[in-house]
Amino acid sequence: MTQLSDNYMLEMLSKVQPYQADIVKTGRSAHLDVHYHEHDWDTPDHSISFDLYVFEHNSLVKTFEFNSADTEEELEAILASVIAYAHSL
Repeated sequence: MTQLSDNYMLEMLSKVQPYQADIVKTGRSAHLDVHYHEHDWDTPDHSISFDLYVFEHNSLVKTFEFNSADTEEELEAILASVIAYAHSL
């Protein structure tokens, strides 16, 4: 399975973070949960993924999942969804 590079995933994370702040400014909670996955203890294979969770009060209202197994095009589309969501609030 092909994984996107750590650099790409961290760059994508840095693109999402300003919108996390924009969402929080609307009175919602926005949590980024970043994961470092080791695929096999005998090899250096690993990947990075992260999720953006949006809550209103105590209710989860939106989730955006960024997985290194997805394509760059898929992740760019998810980023566009985050941007559209943040602008819609």
